[in-house]
Amino acid sequence: MFVSQNHIAKYIKITRNRCTGYCTERYEYSQHKLLHRKLLAITDNIKFVRLIITQCHYCHILHFSPICHFSHKWYKLIIRNDSQEKSMKTLTSGEIAKYCDVNLRTVIRWIDSGRLKGYKLPGGGNNRVKEEDFLAFLQDNELPIPTEFQTKETRVLIVDDELQVAKAISRVTTRAGFKSVIATDPFMAGALLTSFKPQLMTLDLSMPGVNGYDIVKFARHDYDDKSLKILIISALGEEQRQQAVDLGADMSLSKPFSNKELLNTIESLLVK
Repeated sequence: MFVSQNHIAKYIKITRNRCTGYCTERYEYSQHKLLHRKLLAITDNIKFVRLIITQCHYCHILHFSPICHFSHKWYKLIIRNDSQEKSMKTLTSGEIAKYCDVNLRTVIRWIDSGRLKGYKLPGGGNNRVKEEDFLAFLQDNELPIPTEFQTKETRVLIVDDELQVAKAISRVTTRAGFKSVIATDPFMAGALLTSFKPQLMTLDLSMPGVNGYDIVKFARHDYDDKSLKILIISALGEEQRQQAVDLGADMSLSKPFSNKELLNTIESLLVK
């Protein structure tokens, strides 16, 4: 996933001061390795970590590049913070059997075969399944979501580096009763996808660092929630917007757009 700069800085526990300028000084590779190791030591759920870290020699602010210049591959970084660990909810095999109206042995077979992701408690204890893994299993197998797990509030993530446009979209969605947050860069968008868990994401294609096409590919191939609706809102031509739809986006709108057109499109996506 793409991770916000502030999110990573918090985890490597470096004191930050306000930066008053644009910092372009780049640490040498030896210093980059030290910071890399510090990040590895603190985070416990990492897949592929490749970071270029820059730091201002005057204000000591860290800056993170979206692409590793050593490998030219995207990072895939998952961070679980302490509060998430403490509040992580798990279900027993018996609870899952009741929710799915099946025999307990059926649930055990699902777990043993790997269809349902679970783990055993130390000492040969019973199976436990994370709530998020249970919901993913239900979605993958097109099983109904129990009412206890259904989210009543519709959340919309607005990804656009033009803040005025993002605020205009937010006003429309907020008035319609949706809970909306804005991400003005791809790093923030990645962090909010995991923490905010939106049902719909509006996405601009032309952003610095990582373009919208790569975010669409990430959302469809690496992001856990495959039911996420993606609405492209871009000033690019129809051909470029269609390319994003071909990659996995659900619909597209051209800039400028009317508030009515935007709301109708969002509502049509959410009822699908």
